[in-house]
Amino acid sequence: MAPGDVVFILTLVCFLLQLSYWSFFLFQFEKNTKPLLPTSVLPPISVVICARNEEDNLRKNLPRVLEQIYPEFEVILVDHNSSDGTANFIHQLLKQYRHLHYIHFCDQATGKRNALIHGLKNCTYDHILLTDADCYPISQNWIMKMCAPFGNGVDIILGAAPLIGEKSMLSRFSQIEAAQIYLQYAAATFSHFSYMGVGRNMAYKKNRYLSFDQKAFKNLIGGDDDLFVSANASLTISLVNDEDAMMYSTAQKSWSEYYKQKHRHVSVSWKYTWLQKIYLAVFSGSHWCLTLLWVISWYYQTYFWTISILFLLKTIISFFVLKRLARAFLSKCTLIELLITELIYLVHYPIIGFYLLSKPPKRW
Repeated sequence: MAPGDVVFILTLVCFLLQLSYWSFFLFQFEKNTKPLLPTSVLPPISVVICARNEEDNLRKNLPRVLEQIYPEFEVILVDHNSSDGTANFIHQLLKQYRHLHYIHFCDQATGKRNALIHGLKNCTYDHILLTDADCYPISQNWIMKMCAPFGNGVDIILGAAPLIGEKSMLSRFSQIEAAQIYLQYAAATFSHFSYMGVGRNMAYKKNRYLSFDQKAFKNLIGGDDDLFVSANASLTISLVNDEDAMMYSTAQKSWSEYYKQKHRHVSVSWKYTWLQKIYLAVFSGSHWCLTLLWVISWYYQTYFWTISILFLLKTIISFFVLKRLARAFLSKCTLIELLITELIYLVHYPIIGFYLLSKPPKRW
């Protein structure tokens, strides 16, 4: 068999795998995403935010959290050894917002897990909603929409966290990747094999987290939320797709900062179940190989135009599905920009593979 024939056959296999995934995402969302129904059960909520040297972000974002419309809630700000003006700013807010509570946490741990646990133990209420200092809700109904499933006895609630940023290639790539990650974990949740959520927009019952075996977090400074969701996939987990329930944050402005953050997140993926690993590996593997094979086909030429059509068709399908299911993530992203990001993935996936094989980072 000629090399060109092998390239074509492999391309066809990767195309069909990608088509299966994007069809799966579309099917699961169309089947499971329904408007949230009003509930008469609105449990009091503790919103927990852990911060270290985040004064600027807290000044911009914390008031939006404090001014939510919800019958009864508190905001717990855990200041993890900040050396900036965080304490002074929060003490100013304490005079204005009685439902804001400030905790100065002095533990020298490099990760935020201990700060989170300390914050949870000091919460007044049993239902917890998490976010980060660099995040903000666009709606005053964020708590209401995110926590509505608690009224139906749900244990863990997963939300969406789109990225905003400048019109740069890094921002576009980050937004598109965040949208793809969202579709993957959302579809998995709909199919009852949840493996992750984003800690900047997640809710759960306090006892579920505190009773989880913390040994799984040893030597890790990130990914606690992923391990928690993955290990508790058998619980009742709900995903909220309402735009009012989304929590926004700014994309990283440099590739070095982006991959520093990415390293923290991917370091926990070895601890997923085999089903979860296969689900993720086949998607990313077929995605990367399809682009690589398209590039290789330039050399052999035999099936270049056929492979180009398949590659373009897959890109158009993914663009359509992303726009339909994750429009809030994509800002004004165009099909051309998506095509360019496909080439970035040629380098991106090997870098992620390197981080998977390297030691977890030591500081958050």
